Amino acid sequence: MASYYGKSFDDTHRDLRIKLPVEFPVRLETTSIKRVTKLSDADNGDQSYGLTVIDEDKAGNPINAIIYIARNLPKELAEYILVHEWAHIIQTGAKYKEHGDYSFGIAYAKCWRVYIGED
Repeated sequence: MASYYGKSFDDTHRDLRIKLPVEFPVRLETTSIKRVTKLSDADNGDQSYGLTVIDEDKAGNPINAIIYIARNLPKELAEYILVHEWAHIIQTGAKYKEHGDYSFGIAYAKCWRVYIGED
């Protein structure tokens, strides 16, 4: 059965999982913009449309992750957000890092190449 955003979105998710795999389970959940914003702890009044939460063991190794993507977005935007959030999943060391870290840029470029079909 197709996800909330349909076949193209599902194909993007599948391609990212296959071409940029990780060693821990990653669940994808669509939910309300209000919930994504609340989970992101956005305290500046901005809304969040996507969020990655990675659970770690005591040694700091990832054990599972959830990618939250808001519903009621244009499908193409939801796909872009999925690509962005998958970059957090594959980031160097698999730990969540802020966007300013160069490892995020490298991870994002890898994800984008999968999305546009160059990898």
